[in-house]
Amino acid sequence: MILNGEYIRRRRRDLRLSQRFLAKQLAVTSRVIAALEEGTNHATLPIGFVCDLADQLGVDVRDLYLKELPPPADGFGELAAQIGAFLFQTGTLVGTGALAEAFDVTLDEIDDALRLLEAGVETVGLSLQRTVSGDVALHPKTPLDTEAQRRLVRQHHARRGLSLTEARVLYRLLGGPVDEGKLSNPESVALNRLRHAGIATEDGQATLLPDARLSMLVGECVGVAKS
Repeated sequence: MILNGEYIRRRRRDLRLSQRFLAKQLAVTSRVIAALEEGTNHATLPIGFVCDLADQLGVDVRDLYLKELPPPADGFGELAAQIGAFLFQTGTLVGTGALAEAFDVTLDEIDDALRLLEAGVETVGLSLQRTVSGDVALHPKTPLDTEAQRRLVRQHHARRGLSLTEARVLYRLLGGPVDEGKLSNPESVALNRLRHAGIATEDGQATLLPDARLSMLVGECVGVAKS
């Protein structure tokens, strides 16, 4: 969806409407209107919103669209991707001044890139945090609760199956507590994977969790019965 942001801005000003007032009428924030006029959030706008916008501006919906598609803005898409990867990797607030220095660009270019980034990250469940002091960070839009994370990890391990080292550590756990300090490095890694899978306890003297022990014992009994 490519809208004519400059036409929308001009029409809004002709009607003597502020971005804040128009945003209130459309039940969005003034930042959405600013991004709309800059052309950085068009891909995320529902068609119903565009129809309501046309009503507020007193124009036909078709008037809001560009007659010709503009060429892509040189560098901004790539810069937005680089900044997004950097913020995702650091996981902390970073000043826009520091970003401008790190990527050797101007603050205006950083601001344009952040607008593009903000419009795009929501589609993958992230949100761009921007503080009044000019710091920015990427965060999950809706954090996954701890139990859901554990469930997903357990499902992953169930599909993936056990490695030979994990199976060896699991067999030792079935015999009783295992002192993690006496394990080799590969065995410690395997033990941690079993913990993430919801099979072993988190303490230094690791043991099988009750559900895992019961499941294995039932499996052994079934195997004996079949034989």
